[in-house]
Amino acid sequence: MGITAQEVVARTVKIVLPKQRRPYCHEDFVKVLTEVGFQQGEVEALGPVKSNREWHLTCGSVENKRKLVLGKRLKVGDSMARVFSLDNEEYTVKVHWAPYFIPSATIAKALEDTGCKVEYYEYEVAKCKGLLSGCKTLTRSFTVSGTDKENIPHLLEVRSLDTAFEVLCA
Repeated sequence: MGITAQEVVARTVKIVLPKQRRPYCHEDFVKVLTEVGFQQGEVEALGPVKSNREWHLTCGSVENKRKLVLGKRLKVGDSMARVFSLDNEEYTVKVHWAPYFIPSATIAKALEDTGCKVEYYEYEVAKCKGLLSGCKTLTRSFTVSGTDKENIPHLLEVRSLDTAFEVLCA
């Protein structure tokens, strides 16, 4: 009997790269994997899935996978990438209606109080050119795990400046 799909998933990470720099290629990963301590033959498979921003890397061992997951981020070329375990279901939650002065950490705490484990968060950036190029929007992306998608609240109360704000989670 051969290796099961579950055994391969247990050694695989998802690497999410930023949109700003594209396209990514296999050679972009060589330096960072060498710095992390990988030797020739310890990467079983590497390639993009869905889009050139999301790559799957299957390690030769669970130990090497753990090294990557514990680091949470990798510098791939000139870009910082996020690393996730494939066997831990994660969701992206877009948070709307949150005033800019509410810290993202406050929203993360409110999400964690509902049972979500917040893995990462960031502001979305305006896609326009000129004056507002690179301007943060009021929409924030949170990567969460540890819960079923159905248990992520649609409306979330967040407290800041002694006031309750209701934000939309989509």
